Order: sequence, then C-alpha cells, then structure tokens
Amino acid sequence: MLLITDQYDKILIYDTTTWSLLTTINHPHRQFQHLTPIKATWHPHADYFVVGRYPMHKEDRCLDMFHVNGDRVGTLESTSGLIQSVAHFSPDGNFILSSFGSGIEVWGTKNDLKTLRTCT
Repeated sequence: MLLITDQYDKILIYDTTTWSLLTTINHPHRQFQHLTPIKATWHPHADYFVVGRYPMHKEDRCLDMFHVNGDRVGTLESTSGLIQSVAHFSPDGNFILSSFGSGIEVWGTKNDLKTLRTCT
C-alpha cells in the first residue's frame, strides 16, 4: 500500500497491486512555509500509521494513529504543545520518535502509549 500525505487536509491510501484508491481521510495537517511538511508513517508490522496534526487550535496539536481502513485508533498527546511534523516507528514497532522544531519526543507503543521522555 502507498500512503500519501498531501499539503492540505487529506491522507490517501492506494493499493499498489491495482493502483486503486482504498481510503481517503480528512485530517488537519496543512502545509506552512516555515514548517517541515507533515508526513504519515506506517507501522512496520501492522496496518496502521501515525501522523502529526496541525489544527487551527493550538491545544489540539498531537499525533493521530489510524488504521488502514481510515478509523482513528488513538491519539498521542504531546507534552511540548508543538507541531509534530515527522514521526517514525522503531524497527520492532514498540516506540515512536517524533520531532518538533529542534526537539524530539519518544513514545512507547506498548500498554498505554504514554510519553517516555522528552528531549529539547
């Protein structure tokens, strides 16, 4: 499957065997000229992905987790309150590393998805 994060408010998932569109998700991650483009990233062993949110209201900045069918399966609340532009899973899928400006956050994905530590 091919995961595309556009520059406005859509996430597209294509089936690469037929190049047909499987899912379209409306999601607030618009592009801004002074911001690293927000990119959705697949989990290495499951059919879900994580993507940063750039909403209109500052308090709603977080990472969203979606299943391939378009259902949101969770939200990771950032302790920084900043926009998480890039997020990647560890090779085993147990952790997520996300970046905001010059800082990073490390998230644990087992149990309750709580923040393990924040580095700035």
